[in-house]
Amino acid sequence: MSRRLINLATTLMLILLSSVLHASVSGFSIRSFADRSDVYIHAQLIFTIEIKSQLHLQNGSLAKPEIPDALIENLIEDEQKEVIENGQRTLVFTRSYAIFPSKAGALTIPSVIFEGSVVDPSGGGFGGFFGRGRRIRAATDAIAIEVKPIPSSFPKNQPFLPAKSLTVVESFDDEKHELNVNKALTRRFEIKALGSLSAFLPIMKTPNLKGCEVYSEAGVKNQEKGPEGILASVNFSQVYLPLEPGVVSIPEQTIYWWDTELDQLKTTPIRSFEFQVLPDANKPAASTTPDEQAGSNASANSPMSAPASTEPNITESVPSKKQSNWFDLWLWPSLAILFLLLWIATLCLMFLKKKPQKVLIVSQAQEKLAAHIARVQKACDEGALPQVLVSLRELLKWSLRHEEGKNIVTKLGVIIHELEGSLYGQKNINPTDVLSEVKNFMNEIKNLAVKKESLKTLYPF
Repeated sequence: MSRRLINLATTLMLILLSSVLHASVSGFSIRSFADRSDVYIHAQLIFTIEIKSQLHLQNGSLAKPEIPDALIENLIEDEQKEVIENGQRTLVFTRSYAIFPSKAGALTIPSVIFEGSVVDPSGGGFGGFFGRGRRIRAATDAIAIEVKPIPSSFPKNQPFLPAKSLTVVESFDDEKHELNVNKALTRRFEIKALGSLSAFLPIMKTPNLKGCEVYSEAGVKNQEKGPEGILASVNFSQVYLPLEPGVVSIPEQTIYWWDTELDQLKTTPIRSFEFQVLPDANKPAASTTPDEQAGSNASANSPMSAPASTEPNITESVPSKKQSNWFDLWLWPSLAILFLLLWIATLCLMFLKKKPQKVLIVSQAQEKLAAHIARVQKACDEGALPQVLVSLRELLKWSLRHEEGKNIVTKLGVIIHELEGSLYGQKNINPTDVLSEVKNFMNEIKNLAVKKESLKTLYPF
């Protein structure tokens, strides 16, 4: 008997909800619409829900649409404004989504249900807070969308990228067309696409350059919401480290994308770049040329002929010989003693001032290296692959700026590429193996010695 009562109560409840769902409420309306009736696969479709009410609503809730084979991103979250319609104060609620279909064919955006309470202020209470109310439930109509496949004119060997617009901005830390060997140059890029997701944005290929090593970052991706949809961006950089003198030419690259506003193929080039590599500035230059050496020998030999030319004047030079003896006895020894005192004083100053500063510089560099290694090891212990990648890039930048770190630059570049492949799925690499390799390498370079500069000889003998 009790089971029959439960079934009867359930049936009555369903009938009541159904009648409320389709009931027409005066002063309240809900509708939904899309910005277009057809869309390309992976392209943006903006779906908007609009509620207009002249009633006192409270405890309202609006369901989120669930669409198979599509990615959904929130755009506008419950924006509200007040308007006058037919002489009545009307409150307008708006919510919108950016939808990116992942499969070609028919796409149905289902109806969205709104539930809330309508308060009757005349029922008593302060401001209608304790007034009588009734529940309302309303739904939008379903919307049918056609999802078009990739256009046949789009290059088959390129990833399909539909967008409203696409821009590329590049910059340099210090744009130079001349660079010395073993001096790094960083080139930064920012790619922005309106009406796309950051996951769809391309990354520049790492060029294979003769006599120059190139290190690429995987990039930092970001998304911003706006009235025109999602503005996706990715920031990344390439570090060029020339190894030999000559000209380094970086070829042009092209990004292919589909303009969804004009419905046509577009290309955005990333310009080529060329710079001259000069010899290492730290290498000592040749001291003298053969011509300078010949001139030096000639000037050195010229006094040797003086006695022959002055032989007839021997008797006349007798008075000046006393002066020469005086100079030999007093002036030259005095100058030698003064020179020795200056040399000793200079050595003392160098030991007292310069040497502690160099020890301090070496100590700071050693502490900086240890701090970088500690950050990498901590990120490895936590298993945080993105943080490990960031810490390794900071260690790479330190290595490029210090002579002692250049021995580990190549190995760091290999590990960073493997970690990027594991993190972003570009290669079939086990992240556990990469973390183990990172830990072992950190233990190897933990005792990397920063060289101390020796004291330079001021007066070579």
